Amino acid sequence: MIMKIRSGILKVTNLSIIGDLNFPPNLKLCVQNVKIVRPSDNFQGNFLKKQMRTASLVVDLQKALTADSFPLESLEIDSTLALVSSAEAKTVITTRSPQGIQTSDIHRIYIKYCTIDWLAVMDLIRNWQNSDPEIGRHYSMETESVDLVMNYISVVRQSPGAQINKRLASGISPYGFTFPINQEKVLNVFLDRFKKENGMEEYVIHFKIDPVS
Repeated sequence: MIMKIRSGILKVTNLSIIGDLNFPPNLKLCVQNVKIVRPSDNFQGNFLKKQMRTASLVVDLQKALTADSFPLESLEIDSTLALVSSAEAKTVITTRSPQGIQTSDIHRIYIKYCTIDWLAVMDLIRNWQNSDPEIGRHYSMETESVDLVMNYISVVRQSPGAQINKRLASGISPYGFTFPINQEKVLNVFLDRFKKENGMEEYVIHFKIDPVS
């Protein structure tokens, strides 16, 4: 009811969306962080339907938000990276397939419940070696499968230029890997492990551009 009588520009730090966007045409939002939340009913189990809903909301966001909202500080969506353009957010959190991550120029990407094949891991390393991304670029891929994340690190070990780096050791691996980029930057690849609130262990492989130490 309040929204129906609002007009002009409304500044919002954090915006979480559960239902559809239905703002009056004379109201615009200036937002920093957007999260598209999964509904709590059985609808969340239908991935295709959920993906179509998220795609529609992303389009609607472009209409509802002011131009200076973009790039957002962060955008979290309940679908895949393929629905996000590189210009929409500095930090993106998505789920499942990281399709397009190899060539994306988003500064920070975190993929939950990630499924990615070994070729995509190798392509990401190769692309970053050639494209010289900025210091601080950081992509992370989370999975519940320790076997899967160890397969990823096996591919990293075989990638051209890999150098074992024991300073990148973690509770799951005695070392990580460093790839030279140029005289100022390196690509560090390392593993992480943590427990969620439900006690489930999650494993993450990180790709990060750091200054030469």
